[in-house]
Amino acid sequence: MDIRTQAALLAAIVTLALAVAALLRDNRSRVFTLFAVFSADLFLFSLAVFFLRWPEGFGTVWWDRLAVVSGALVPAAALAFFLDFLGVARRPARRARNAMLAGSLTGTCSSLAVLIPSCG
Repeated sequence: MDIRTQAALLAAIVTLALAVAALLRDNRSRVFTLFAVFSADLFLFSLAVFFLRWPEGFGTVWWDRLAVVSGALVPAAALAFFLDFLGVARRPARRARNAMLAGSLTGTCSSLAVLIPSCG
């Protein structure tokens, strides 16, 4: 197991711990919920990268798809969290979030179309 595989596993563990800690808070605000979503997305991406790099890995097609989907949603989750954290007005923030989510979903659909063997 090389250092990049270990780093992906460590990143998955840390981001999962951050997501769970943010969700278990009392009187959780919207910022903490968005941070938990952002951390959970990073957890899924790191976990997928770990299993893709692991020499004895299994189901590489599914881990590859999970890495593409979660990687495409990272910018949308990050934008939602940072806009709310910085206190940007709701209307411009909603437009920016919706545009980023549409871009992420478009990128996900086009990337997954390439990964489907019957379409290639």
